[in-house]
Amino acid sequence: MATTPALPGLARELVRRLDCAVLAMRYSVGDDFAIALDEGLYEGLLGQDQPLPRALQLALPEAAGNEPSWSAPAISLGTPALFGPLAAELALIPPKGQPSFNVGTAKVAYFPDEPERFVGRAGVMARASMVLAPKNQEQHNTVLLHGMAGAGKTSCALELAYRHEQAFGALVWWQAPEQGRDITTSLRDLAVALETQLEGFAMVHAAGGEAELRRFLPRLTQLLEEQAVLLVLDNLESLLTEQGRWRNPQWVNCPGSDGGLGGWAYATSLDSCR
Repeated sequence: MATTPALPGLARELVRRLDCAVLAMRYSVGDDFAIALDEGLYEGLLGQDQPLPRALQLALPEAAGNEPSWSAPAISLGTPALFGPLAAELALIPPKGQPSFNVGTAKVAYFPDEPERFVGRAGVMARASMVLAPKNQEQHNTVLLHGMAGAGKTSCALELAYRHEQAFGALVWWQAPEQGRDITTSLRDLAVALETQLEGFAMVHAAGGEAELRRFLPRLTQLLEEQAVLLVLDNLESLLTEQGRWRNPQWVNCPGSDGGLGGWAYATSLDSCR
């Protein structure tokens, strides 16, 4: 009788693939406990220059509280665990340097604020982070987040962008119109967003007609192949029919409409992927 091989533990798999330190939970924990533990842990790591084991040791009783509660039951104290050789002595030391007052270096100025609370979704974030890692950008250039409305896709896309900000020379955020809204100017709106967020970039002139767009797109594709640009395109389902085709014919000619992406590096958030 054939047996199904056991799935590897997520923490061990992350250590094996990413060669990193991992703080994992043996059992499910409440959001309040997880958030309090993260706050205390990073305060120790970044605010007090403590190594990871010491920061966890001090943060754990603070997060658990003086007495067991519904949000932090007694088992919470035995739930966190560190994995990976790096975890034994890991310390986060901020790099020294002079502050920069060049507003042109503000990569995420036009992005929505980073989610105040972001708990869970470890598997999705780990797979997406592997794709966006600098060493993998030549092999993969797309992260597609899809699922039911309200599942947290936009939060994941934002969290990924903020986490990988330093891996890209520039980042762009654009959100398509809501379902049922007019999408006639959607391509031009994207061009405006690109022009606004990429210094020295010009595209609006090419978004007015098919001929101009066809002449412009090979140059855009080459630019994105040569430069590390992260495009976060949110709410794209409003641009698609129920069969998954573009509702606006202009989008058919854009890089990526055939699945090839032509050098585009972006994270997308879709409420449906048919």
